Amino acid sequence: SKDMDVMGDLWFDYIPKDLAYTVGKPWGKAEQMASNIYYTVGEYWRPGEITDEEITGLIDEQELLRYLKPGETVD
Repeated sequence: SKDMDVMGDLWFDYIPKDLAYTVGKPWGKAEQMASNIYYTVGEYWRPGEITDEEITGLIDEQELLRYLKPGETVD
């Protein structure tokens, strides 16, 4: 990857479209998840942003319920 840093995601333009789509979908999801982790660890969220699906992506409510501590409830 020497001297390729300036290319960014442009390499997608040089591979077959079906491969770009196959790679691009999970790539985008992983990038969004990594960004959410970065913002969480760095405490960069502004009030209300962490529940804004336009920023974080779809929120799986069942998955969130797994993180409740014993005795905690959602009211």
